[in-house]
This record gives sequence, C-alpha cells and structure tokens, in this order.
Amino acid sequence: MKKVFSVAALLLALTGSAAAQSWNGFYVGGSGGYGWGTSDQTGLIPPAPTSPVIPPDDAKINISGGLIGGGLGWNSQYGMWVLGIEGDYSYAAISGRSDNCGTLPNSCGSRLESFGTVRGRLGVVFDGMMLYGTGGWAFGEVSGFSSAKSSGNAMYSGWTIGAGIEKHFAPQWSMKFEYLYSDLGDRDLYQANVPGFPENVAVKVNTVRLGINYSFQPHIAPAAPMVTKSRPLK
Repeated sequence: MKKVFSVAALLLALTGSAAAQSWNGFYVGGSGGYGWGTSDQTGLIPPAPTSPVIPPDDAKINISGGLIGGGLGWNSQYGMWVLGIEGDYSYAAISGRSDNCGTLPNSCGSRLESFGTVRGRLGVVFDGMMLYGTGGWAFGEVSGFSSAKSSGNAMYSGWTIGAGIEKHFAPQWSMKFEYLYSDLGDRDLYQANVPGFPENVAVKVNTVRLGINYSFQPHIAPAAPMVTKSRPLK
C-alpha cells in the first residue's frame, strides 16, 4: 500500500504547479484502481438423511482485484471551500475463494462484479490542489457460490466514506487520487437445493483509484487588474 500512495503522490506532483484557479462547474472523467476487503458467508448445510445435525457453512473470505470505470460530477467553489456531488460506476473483478469453508469443508467464494457510488464532496483548496472528504451511497453486483449449496448473484446497496486529493495540470484537466471504504451490506444470495437453507453474504471493500477529469468550464481565475505607475505632470 505504501508503494501505491507513493506512486500517486509522485504523479500528482509531476503535473506541476498551476496559477490560482477556479473549481466551479460540471466535469466527466475516468478512473482505475485496486480493491480489497472481505466477504462473510454464513448459513447452514441441510442435514444428511442419516444425521439430524445441521453444520454451519460459514467462511470469511479475503477478496481483491482491479476495477475501471467512469463518472461525472459538479463543483461549486466558495472562497477556499469547494462543495460538490459526484457519481461513478466501474467494472470490477474483486474476488476470492476458499476450499475450506464450513464445518464440513467445501469450496466457496465471492466476487464483486461491479461497483458504483453517488457521493457528496467537501474540499479545501491550497497551493493549486484540493483536499477533500467524501461520502454517500455505494452499490454493486455481487456473485457467490458454495459447492455444498448453489450459486447466485444480486445487486447490493450500502454506504461509503473516504478522502482524496485533486490537482489541475491544464485549464480544463485535473488528476485525482482517492481512497474509499465501502460497506455494501448483506443479503441471502443463494440457498441449498432444499428450501430454507439460505447463504447470507456480506461484502466490505476498500478501494484506491487514480483518475483524470475533464471540466466543461476552464478552471482559470480572472487575471488580476494591472497597476500602472502614473507620470507626474510637467
């Protein structure tokens, strides 16, 4: 993780310093990055005909992988403060599996197939950059399976919170680096062939993304008035 943050900081620094600029207006952009987290699977396996015991089919699986997508947003600047809203959606391949799930070992796994957010942003501008906090709604499609049961997929809905840094490198272009923690909640994703034995799957994920935005309004502040030195009358 230290390498990821170091590379992001270097890329933002290489964009160079910019003159005082405005952060107002609508923008679109793209981003890509990496995600990691956990998938908790809990449930019961149907009892065998020869045994009344119902063993738990529980597992905590580490998931990881990449994501890439795009988004759009709007900013309004008030002095050194920037207030905005942003929405994004990404294709994701954040997955994991285990061959030792449950009391009676079986294979199980989860995958975050897509990931999206709708968030508010509150930033502070200094030295040509904006530091911001962000939070709001997170959603995504999750799939899962268990060799002792079945498989399934569904759209999840939860919340997200994080922070980022953004910097202009041209009048209408900026680069950003962002971290989000997202809790997508849980739901009964699939169940055994015998009704009444669902598998509940919960997903929590961290993401780091590097993105580039294009603003429809040039981010150039008005030029300062020119002061000329008057000559004395002869």
